Amino acid sequence: MSKFSDKARSLQLAPIVLGPFIAANSIICIHIAGFVLTPEKYVEAPPTVSRLLVDSAFAEPFALAMIASAAFLAIAITQVGVFLHKSIKIAGRHTTRNVSLLLAAMASELIAVAGMIVLSQFTGSTNTKLHDLGSYMLFFGHAIGISLIGLLIRNLLAGQSPGTGAPLTALHKFPVRAGRIAALSVLYGAVYFGGKVLPDEVFFWQRAVLSAFEIILILSFLGFLMSFMPFIGGSRPNATASARSSNSTTDAETI
Repeated sequence: MSKFSDKARSLQLAPIVLGPFIAANSIICIHIAGFVLTPEKYVEAPPTVSRLLVDSAFAEPFALAMIASAAFLAIAITQVGVFLHKSIKIAGRHTTRNVSLLLAAMASELIAVAGMIVLSQFTGSTNTKLHDLGSYMLFFGHAIGISLIGLLIRNLLAGQSPGTGAPLTALHKFPVRAGRIAALSVLYGAVYFGGKVLPDEVFFWQRAVLSAFEIILILSFLGFLMSFMPFIGGSRPNATASARSSNSTTDAETI
């Protein structure tokens, strides 16, 4: 019976592991391949993922990987949504405001996942407008969705002190993580949009910072989702989940 339970939990955890894993490795691998196959691009100015995707040699495998990742991420986001809905009930805060925050957060996250597909299927060499739309969907979707999740959890934790053993205290780090990611998102937007008006003399450095920032921000989005892993498949957050969360998410998300 224990082995069956372990297998069932492994299946439940597969989406929240595989979705971020495929996306993160695809981004890292495309930069490694780009540096090896087209080093001149990095000498001119370190390219973002979007600029690398102009080359079909990179775009085609990346597009397939994003479809697989998006499928797993959509399932994982649904699982997190179910967990958060249970948490609302556990906290006794099933209010219109909290339910609306949850629905808006889940919608934003699913828009971000859809953006992954759009930007990977329509690259700059095929349809620039759709590619840009997909990029905006991805970054704004995650930034808004994670911010709303942080706000929701903060509402649920109101009146509960960490370490008291009360329900949901295992989630006390999530609002801070969400706030950090929101701040990173604002900084990324400043670098991205501000770079359009900077002089040509700083083009290389602006692009280098943007490319590095892009990777950090996307990994932080994925890390935030993976930090819910200890709670997937369980009935409610508890002290055990809190301990697992502290151990497993420190490495998954350091941002």
